[in-house]
Amino acid sequence: MSPWLAGGLVVLFFVGFGAIAAAARRPHTLVELADSKAKLARGQLPPGLLSELGDIARSSPDSTGQLEIHGQQDSLRLVTRGLDEAVEQRLRNVVLLQRSRIRRS
Repeated sequence: MSPWLAGGLVVLFFVGFGAIAAAARRPHTLVELADSKAKLARGQLPPGLLSELGDIARSSPDSTGQLEIHGQQDSLRLVTRGLDEAVEQRLRNVVLLQRSRIRRS
């Protein structure tokens, strides 16, 4: 095998590994909260859960931010951006109560 071919294969391996690692870090579900609404920007959620997130958005109209959901069921990880702590806690409570219904799409 020529050194150029071997070097190309190594580079191709690392590029492929990097793409897979980046895809694994990306949230499968993204909910945006703004204007007293919860809008599903990526992924799928049970309709009841999206409705409850909308109730939280309506109860705190000044809150604007994002909720990222990574993983599923027992390995669920939530990341919030731009929200105050009280709203974050309410979102976590609602999502974690329904975590058995959340699946990767």
